[in-house]
Amino acid sequence: MALNLVFIPYVVLEVPSNILLKRFKRPSVYLGLLVSAWGIVMTCTGLVQNFAGLMTTRVLLGALE
Repeated sequence: MALNLVFIPYVVLEVPSNILLKRFKRPSVYLGLLVSAWGIVMTCTGLVQNFAGLMTTRVLLGALE
């Protein structure tokens, strides 16, 4: 269930992310922010203590993909 939960926000937010990318003057700033946020959430995935925390971090990872 945790593995499948990543794909829902990934698919839903793929097109809006590409539209947002065009609005940035320098795409490297946008991509750098996404990569940094993804790394922080991935680190938090290893620190969760319960199932709800795992689900939350997986949804955030899907959104940042």
